Amino acid sequence: MAYSFHYKTINDPVHGAIGLSEVEARLIATPTFLRLMGLRQLGLTYMVFPGATHTRFAHSIGSMHVISRMIDAINNRCQTDALDFQIDDPTKQKLRLAALLHDVGHYPLSHTTESVFYQVANDKKASDQFEETDPVQPSHQTALNEMVSVGKIEEVSHEELSKKIVSKRKDIKDILETAEYDPDEIGKIITSEEGSNKLHSQLIHSTLDADRIDFLLRDSHFCGVSYGRVDINFIISNLRYDKISSMFAVDDKAIPAFEHYLLGRYFMYNNVYYHKTGQGFDLMASTLYYQMACEKQAVGDFNEVVNKMEEDAWFLRFDDSYFWRSLHDWNPEHEYHKDLREHLLERIPLRVLCEERKLVPHGESANNHFVLNQDDQFDSRKFNKLLEGYGLGQDSVAIKSERTKLEVSPGRTDYQESVSDEDKRELGRVYEDFEFKDLIAVEHGIIRKLTDFTPHIRRLYAFDRKLTKIERQKFKRPRINRQMFEKDFRKVFNLSD
Repeated sequence: MAYSFHYKTINDPVHGAIGLSEVEARLIATPTFLRLMGLRQLGLTYMVFPGATHTRFAHSIGSMHVISRMIDAINNRCQTDALDFQIDDPTKQKLRLAALLHDVGHYPLSHTTESVFYQVANDKKASDQFEETDPVQPSHQTALNEMVSVGKIEEVSHEELSKKIVSKRKDIKDILETAEYDPDEIGKIITSEEGSNKLHSQLIHSTLDADRIDFLLRDSHFCGVSYGRVDINFIISNLRYDKISSMFAVDDKAIPAFEHYLLGRYFMYNNVYYHKTGQGFDLMASTLYYQMACEKQAVGDFNEVVNKMEEDAWFLRFDDSYFWRSLHDWNPEHEYHKDLREHLLERIPLRVLCEERKLVPHGESANNHFVLNQDDQFDSRKFNKLLEGYGLGQDSVAIKSERTKLEVSPGRTDYQESVSDEDKRELGRVYEDFEFKDLIAVEHGIIRKLTDFTPHIRRLYAFDRKLTKIERQKFKRPRINRQMFEKDFRKVFNLSD
């Protein structure tokens, strides 16, 4: 069987001309894949960066193109080094398909509402009735502070939904099977369940993978920032293969470019993805979506999505417009949510009353470095009095915390002991001093030093319904006595790392 990856061509603003095979062109034209045109890549970030209206559709095609370039570079280097290793065309096609389909399971507003599905799954687990009963009562009133820290639940993640879609949606499944590709195998590559093939997993899920490369280039381009203008061409052209570990690595002369790529991601997270206003809108949207799920105005349960997945009339409209339609049609039970809903519809952001940024040494609790904590309930009399003076209740404030990892691994101080050989595929790999190693083991590398610390951001948000004039300096640590601040505020919040 002959393989052609130039059956059709798409012109992309980031990568230029992107070639497609016949099976890829057919997949892109399916209703399931076209649904991604209605999913913005960065959720509500366009409310802050107006150009950020690009979609998961374009990102998925870009990721497919990047993984193809990485495979070609590895094959070319193996030929140059006279290594008896090649990724053949059938495998290349399989990995291109996995990259193309890796995001078909994203929820409305991408990651913004995904946390709701995690929370619903947590609710159901807490009730020990995962299949039978509703996770929450319709009368429940969700406040902002309930949605600030929701841990990921792998079994309901968008990757898991992508795997379900690839194996169950008829339009995708039939095309794959006709081309003699196993939908279940493609799904397992997407979720890193393929087994022992470290190289495949590394190309899809690692510090330097096709997904991360494309979203760095694409997001920075459409947000109008320069952080993503890194030398990806040089990095990809300097990929080589390590037969001992069965993984790829970056050649030593491209290590500075690799570190620049990681720093570019760091600045994107801190200045775009974690932008204070954008994060505030995300918190509003996730709180409202969770409440809509509680009141049966929107679907927030993973199993329900899977059960309705083959209903074209519903599933193909399960995109960003689903969130906005549900929000417009909803008549909230509580005044709190009515006000919050109107603020989001009118693009009135949450107020940031206090912000702290810290570089926390690896292995130490972030709570020991921040004044803003949630060790107890709202039991500070002075703090509550300060809030009441502005007409704010306990349900009107929340702390949102973010942290950025430069590597998909723990920091340098203990990574060799804490990361298994199986998980090391996620580390950035390089070839330096005639040996293959992890990037954070390179002694002259800047990333080696930076991974000793984890950057954290904590913000005190307020939902101010009356839009009163708030003297923010009263909430800022530099403007008041530190001992008084710690006494009144440290006991107010409890936020886990």
